[in-house]
Amino acid sequence: MADYRIFLDCDPACPELIPGLFPGQDASDRPDLIARTFKIKLDDLLHELLDNGVLGEVIAHEYVVGRRKGSKPYADILLTVANEYKPQATATFGRWFDSRKTHLEAKFGGYIVIRFPSIRDL
Repeated sequence: MADYRIFLDCDPACPELIPGLFPGQDASDRPDLIARTFKIKLDDLLHELLDNGVLGEVIAHEYVVGRRKGSKPYADILLTVANEYKPQATATFGRWFDSRKTHLEAKFGGYIVIRFPSIRDL
């Protein structure tokens, strides 16, 4: 079973899209910009998780990309980490995880949610 479940989305109102819009244009008029911005965010997140090991050494991962109504893209990522990085109910793990979560939230803003999946989530 996965140790972490991570959701990433790209809001059409995100500030990164504004420079690519013409005057009077709305982000929903430019699905190409939304898709490109989302792809950059997703690649950056996967780099942080898989290459930099922000949540520990990843031994398996899987993700799906989809669209919600209004052309809002999202990714649902499942990670399995090495035994020494598995979520635990200890204060030490809590402090370690909070620092990692804070790093990811600072980098990706309100576009990321990290959970510990239960069987019903999978």
